[in-house]
Amino acid sequence: MLRVLLGFVLAAITGTLFAVICSRWSWLDQFFSPIKSLIRSTPISSFIILVLLWISVDIVPIFIAFLTVMPIIWQSVQQGIIQTSPLLLEMGHIYSFSPGKVYKYIYLPSILPYFYSASATGMGFAWKACIAAEVIAKPLFSVGKNLQDAKVYLQTEELFAWTFTVILLSLSLETVLKRLIHMETGKLERKTNAPV
Repeated sequence: MLRVLLGFVLAAITGTLFAVICSRWSWLDQFFSPIKSLIRSTPISSFIILVLLWISVDIVPIFIAFLTVMPIIWQSVQQGIIQTSPLLLEMGHIYSFSPGKVYKYIYLPSILPYFYSASATGMGFAWKACIAAEVIAKPLFSVGKNLQDAKVYLQTEELFAWTFTVILLSLSLETVLKRLIHMETGKLERKTNAPV
């Protein structure tokens, strides 16, 4: 759970940062676009094997979860920035909105639906990537290692039990995330409907 959450949070922060930077400077977007496509199209197993050459087995699942989710967040947040209404931005300029107000009342309502959608998708991918990395890297005290051991030693009951555990944990985390998103969406609607 900790590995998945760490990878996801790092991906959300980094992906959002890259989205903002690439939206601001088009030449950076052109520079990073092939790298983003490469990350998205390369099989996870290839990344896991390559990363194992350079970093500790305990860090590999976190890094793989991060690498899988980051392009999803990046693409979605950047799309939200691009889709921000130019008429609203012009209105903000006419009424001399401060940069803080432009961000809060114009950019944020446009970006957050994309971010929330990417987060819900990314959480599922983070789980799959992290478990796959654990199966190959076999760090201590990991579900992936136990899954691999159960397969090797033909412990069918344990294999099903660990698989069921992964499903339960994944569904629990996704449910919590969706509830948080629902709560934050309600707060945002109340804030944006408030007088400026």
